[in-house]
Amino acid sequence: LSMLFMYLYLRSLDAYARREEQRVLQRPKRFTRKDVFSLKGLLIGAYSLAVLLFIIAPLLAVLYDSLHFNDQWSLEWYRRIFSTEYNPMFGATTLDAIRNSLTFGFATVFLSVIIALPVAYALHRWNFKGKRLFDVLVMLPLASSAITLGLGYIRIFHGTPLYYTAWLIIAAHTIIAYPFVLRAVSTSLKKIRPNLWEAALSLGAKEWKAFLRV
Repeated sequence: LSMLFMYLYLRSLDAYARREEQRVLQRPKRFTRKDVFSLKGLLIGAYSLAVLLFIIAPLLAVLYDSLHFNDQWSLEWYRRIFSTEYNPMFGATTLDAIRNSLTFGFATVFLSVIIALPVAYALHRWNFKGKRLFDVLVMLPLASSAITLGLGYIRIFHGTPLYYTAWLIIAAHTIIAYPFVLRAVSTSLKKIRPNLWEAALSLGAKEWKAFLRV
């Protein structure tokens, strides 16, 4: 079922990319006052309101609470962030928790880019048998629950040297994150007109250089 939904999702993305490729060649229309009360304007307004209520407002609420301590304006929470006191909630100092989060985050981004770029290049440049199936398979982590994948990793690697190591945490995050990088890169590649790519190659650029620069 996950593979079916992922296949439908990828096909809809392909259709969207083709439509965007045609729109690149068209001159964008200006948004006027008359468009405010049109269907397009109402949909944009509803979407903006949803973003405000469900994304921006919670962040502002957290920021507001971070400036209060014991019902008073205070920077106490920020002082605790940069303190070296042991925090039983994290099982470490707060600075250690922040350092671990940044380490895992940067390592995940780096590995996701390393994995996603060659795969996106292969899907964009090469035609081979089973290409659509391969596209679905590399996107399967996006169709699976992160909790399910996490429990699977615990089950597989329990009792191995990798268990309780940072490498396993980074690997799990990379598997979950790289499909997002892959889809973003693939969508951008589909918007590039082939004549630009061919022009770079005809001027002497190597294939990988044209891929990275164009």
